[in-house]
Amino acid sequence: MTNEFEKKILETLKEKDITPKSKWEFLVKDSMFWSLAALTVLLGAVCVSAIAAILHSGDWDIVEKLGHSPMGYVIALLPHAWVIILVGFILLADYYVRHTKKGYTYSLLAIVAVVVIASIALGLLLFRVGVGHDVDEFLAERVPHYNQYGNKRELFLFHPESGVIAGKVIMIQGDNWNVVDKQKQNWHIETEEARIWGKQRIRVGMHVRIEGEIEDDTVEAEYIKPLRPPRHMRFREPAMAQ
Repeated sequence: MTNEFEKKILETLKEKDITPKSKWEFLVKDSMFWSLAALTVLLGAVCVSAIAAILHSGDWDIVEKLGHSPMGYVIALLPHAWVIILVGFILLADYYVRHTKKGYTYSLLAIVAVVVIASIALGLLLFRVGVGHDVDEFLAERVPHYNQYGNKRELFLFHPESGVIAGKVIMIQGDNWNVVDKQKQNWHIETEEARIWGKQRIRVGMHVRIEGEIEDDTVEAEYIKPLRPPRHMRFREPAMAQ
């Protein structure tokens, strides 16, 4: 009976000119889908690290000055573009796992849960070694309008009525600086009495947050902080410089 069944299968394959695939082809295909699933988890982890970096770099010490509650600030600062990309990678990982040899045996909930947990765990590790900040800074420097869809932090730092502005340093002459904000407004900054975060030397081209007394387009700065601290100062609160 078995021989007759096998004979019929072979005859059918011969009639329809179907060539059976070898075992190694199935192994290659299975390995390819597992590799693609692993790659999407890794890319999802990069998204998680970037999201963590953006939230970590937020201006939590002046949330009330920015007109937000802590939870409201989290929602406002959350980078929607990164979240959408992360969801896309999670769905891709589910697709690739389902196309593996035993993928059909796993439930959607189980696959998504494993992918999410793996992406978060690996993403937090990448965040701690600085990958999230590096990716965020790379895109901020090269992608137009990234501050609208990725890291929106600088958009929230325009509250002159509360003594807070942010922008790019375009001129330094002793204690007198010029800073231009996202609205292209030019500000004259008097820094003689300002405390500078981390005793860091501020240079032309850097983006900074400035707090102080504001009148018209002049700021008598009390506190200055670079928006993108150097790598070795990202995870600690440094001393202030006068």
